[in-house]
Amino acid sequence: MTRQLGKHRTDDCTFGWSSLGVDILGNVEHFIYGPDAELARFTVLVAEAGFEVNSVAGRVVVTSSQNQGHSDDGVLMWFESLALELGLSYDGHGTAVPEHQSDHWLPLAIQTSPFSERTGVTAGSSFALPLPDGRFAHALYLGEDSRGFLLLDVSTLVSAFPARSEAIDKAPRHYRQPILVWHTGFSAMPLETAGELASLPTEVLFRCAVGWPMPEEIELLERGYDVTHTDSPEGWNALLLAMAQAQVRLPGVEGYSIFSAQVDQEGVVQVIEDFAIQKYEDVPAVPMPWEPSRIEEVVSAVSGGPDLIAARDIVT
Repeated sequence: MTRQLGKHRTDDCTFGWSSLGVDILGNVEHFIYGPDAELARFTVLVAEAGFEVNSVAGRVVVTSSQNQGHSDDGVLMWFESLALELGLSYDGHGTAVPEHQSDHWLPLAIQTSPFSERTGVTAGSSFALPLPDGRFAHALYLGEDSRGFLLLDVSTLVSAFPARSEAIDKAPRHYRQPILVWHTGFSAMPLETAGELASLPTEVLFRCAVGWPMPEEIELLERGYDVTHTDSPEGWNALLLAMAQAQVRLPGVEGYSIFSAQVDQEGVVQVIEDFAIQKYEDVPAVPMPWEPSRIEEVVSAVSGGPDLIAARDIVT
């Protein structure tokens, strides 16, 4: 199983489209962060109550299931209350989805060292990204959170050599706002500049879609777009690209909640979610999806290949 997030990861709707509610298996994952000693106490208490608990460095992930009689609202309120009592952070919940429904959960070598420390690229400055064909793409690095997400403003500028920061600043952006990208071990070349290009602190809004198509709806989509094997990453992505080309939204996506990615002066990203559900027709300028992207998807998009990042924006 993998998860599909609803709050930032604040882990709720990160990896797909669903944020509130449960999947067809009735499973919901909850994310709690804090000191190891308090996390251990939390783990004991919820495990004794019959929940599945998995410990990761600095956090625990608890799985609840409607099929086992767990009430979403009741569980959420108890976890929030217990976390508050122990001085922990209940950092969101999300539906657990089958592994095949998100290629983002193919193994990723998430970096534990800060991006600036690993690459020399400081928050608010730009960098060059080597492409497979020998050219260079460019982006502005705004910041990073503690769980492996980078906030990048991707440029349309692709050149034979790394460009000057001033040229990147003048070039149009590839997307209408900064996006989130997994911090894996990709190469990033810092560029000389007279000063930072981004004004920090800053805030970037994202949306977390609410809803997910039923299995029979996915079958109809397969037939309608002549796509097969959507239970594989390749098939699923082919369906998203076909739907995006037709400018069609996934059925079952009923609205979204807002994530506010707040970046401080040092480039530290903190995400805050507004749980109010927005309807698409209520807001003229809808933020881009919260789902973090793989660097390979960025490379494909800026190189003129399939743009799954834009496709997710359209279909959700």
